[in-house]
Amino acid sequence: MAIIVLDGGIQNQLNVLINNGGNKLDTYKARLYTNNHTPVHTDAIGAFTEAAWAGYTSQTLSPWGAASVSASVASSLGPVVVFNNTSGGSVNTYGYFATDAGNTTAYFAELFAGAPISIPTGLGLSLQITFQEQSIN
Repeated sequence: MAIIVLDGGIQNQLNVLINNGGNKLDTYKARLYTNNHTPVHTDAIGAFTEAAWAGYTSQTLSPWGAASVSASVASSLGPVVVFNNTSGGSVNTYGYFATDAGNTTAYFAELFAGAPISIPTGLGLSLQITFQEQSIN
């Protein structure tokens, strides 16, 4: 029989992950990637070509909202982060990936719906991530 993490347990675990500093969600960096890649569970940082246009910088994912539980899924809403483009032309991005602050480990990634997304010069792309955790039996 498989272990089942109860709703209170997954909510508490996510609150620990978002509130305890160190190498936790509030120290992760969101980064855009420019290669046409659908993330898979075995990906590492090398699977993603990080954006490098003028005005682009990775963004720290802090602070996160308190975790809530619905249908046995704990969720936390991250901050709104903005990736700017001052390159003088439109640029494209396929998705984002999140790493530790030192960019040594990739933790999660997402391909944007309708990718690639075009960011005109002088504008930015706003991103807000919902992190979820659930018990699967």
